[in-house]
Amino acid sequence: TETDYIGESGVLALRAVNVPVVDDQRPSALMHNKFMVFDGKSVWTGSMNFTENCAYRNNNNGIYIANGKVADNYSTKFKWMFEQRKFGGAPLFGQIPNPLVQVKSDFPVENYFSTHDRGASHVVETVKKATKSIHFLAFSFTHPGIGDAMLERSRAGVQVAGVFEKSQTTSGHTEYQRMKGAGLPVFLDANPRNMHHKVIIVDGEVVVAGSFNFSNNADRTNDENMVIMHNAEIASKFEGEFQKVAGLAGYVPAGGQPAAPKPESGFPFNLTSFPKIPGIK
Repeated sequence: TETDYIGESGVLALRAVNVPVVDDQRPSALMHNKFMVFDGKSVWTGSMNFTENCAYRNNNNGIYIANGKVADNYSTKFKWMFEQRKFGGAPLFGQIPNPLVQVKSDFPVENYFSTHDRGASHVVETVKKATKSIHFLAFSFTHPGIGDAMLERSRAGVQVAGVFEKSQTTSGHTEYQRMKGAGLPVFLDANPRNMHHKVIIVDGEVVVAGSFNFSNNADRTNDENMVIMHNAEIASKFEGEFQKVAGLAGYVPAGGQPAAPKPESGFPFNLTSFPKIPGIK
C-alpha cells in the first residue's frame, strides 16, 4: 500500500488478523496501483481505490479479467513490490512477461506498468491512431505529450471531447485550459465528490484504463498499471459511462440530444457495471 495510507482503517483491520501489509516508504512518489490477483488466474483492476468514497461517491470503473497471462503480469509486479520491496521501477533483469495478451481471438489487451514501461508513450501511440473520435474522462490530465497528440488529432478532423475532474484544474498546469482555448468540447465534472476515472476511448473500439492518470508523475515516478483493451463491446460500455458523465457536465453530442440518460436513482454518480463476457467481466 501507499505509505500515506498505512494507518487507514482497512489496513489496520488486515494487520489485526495478521495479514502482512507492505508500504512503499517513498515520500516523493505514490504506490498508486489498485489491483487484486485471484489464485494466479484472474485480475481485478481499474480506477477505484478501496475506500468508501471511491466505492459509493466517486465516479470509477472496475475491470475483471479472467486470463492467466494477464494474471502473470500482475503477479510479477506484486512480487516485485511485496517480496523484493522494489517500488518505482523494475528490478535488475526483471520484466513483465506478457505485455500483449490475446484474451479472445478478437480481443487483444496491452498491459503496462509504471515506471518501467513508460505508459504515456503507449497512450500517445494509441491516441495517434484515432481516425474518428477520442472521448476521455480524466481525474488528472497534465501530460503535455498526451495533450499534444489529442490536439493534433483534432486538427486532423477527429472529434475530441472530454471531462476533467474540476478540483484538479485549479493549478493552471492542466490540459483543460489548453483544450478549452483550442475550442474543444471539454467540461468540468458535475459530481460534488470526485470524477476519478482515467479513461480514453478511441474510435469506439479501443479503451485505455487502469490506475494511470495522464500525468508525468504517473509516467515517471509512481507505481501504476494500465490496460489498453481492443474490443468494441467493452468500448461501448465505457462509452456509455462517458455519455453519462459528460452529459451531466454539459456535453451535447453532434446529434443535438443531451448525452446524459435519466438517472435510475436520485444519485446518478454510480459505478459503471460491466457485462459478463468470456475473458473479461
